[in-house]
Amino acid sequence: MKTIVFDFDGTLANTLPIIVSTFQHLFRTYKGVTASAEEVMALFGPTEEGMLHDLLPEEDWAQAERDLYTYYRQYQSQQGEADPDIIALLDYVKKKGVKLAIFTGKGRCCLDISLEYLQIEHYFDVMITGDDVARPKPNSEGLRKAIDLCDATPAETIYVGDSDADIAAGKSAGVLTVGACWMERTQSEHFIQAPDRVYQQVSDFLNDLKHQHI
Repeated sequence: MKTIVFDFDGTLANTLPIIVSTFQHLFRTYKGVTASAEEVMALFGPTEEGMLHDLLPEEDWAQAERDLYTYYRQYQSQQGEADPDIIALLDYVKKKGVKLAIFTGKGRCCLDISLEYLQIEHYFDVMITGDDVARPKPNSEGLRKAIDLCDATPAETIYVGDSDADIAAGKSAGVLTVGACWMERTQSEHFIQAPDRVYQQVSDFLNDLKHQHI
């Protein structure tokens, strides 16, 4: 195995509550309503900016985007450091010479804010965001791009994600798919399309990689 590609929200970081809290704040500010977590997560698919554009009229976009980054940074700053088990996983794989990549549907600005606080950017050789693709997940465009940039083939790649869209993208790209169910909040508690592997704990995934001499 030459490359492991990770989704970000709900896979590498417990950022789904951050997105939900941010958009609940935006709902209150711009629409005067209280949105449930389920209503916010129903908007998922586009980048955070795309979600905002779907939610509000164009005349509100400029100020709302500034508020988006302010609220997102505020909630991210309250979360704390990266999960130690995630750090252990990334450390192990990096030391083995396996290339690491991120393929996420989130926008580059919000990803950069999270990476700034979590201090894990240096692990990754390639990062593909929702800003870098014309067709978001479940389309595999971004995953294929990450594989190419890592100079790997699908047969040499694992894709790790927490949502049905992640698994569908991985299956479409022909990679080994891993369902990540280890964060406090994930997008899919039960996958519609079964991943090749499912892990409830990061340590279990790490132990399997070690047993396979990866």
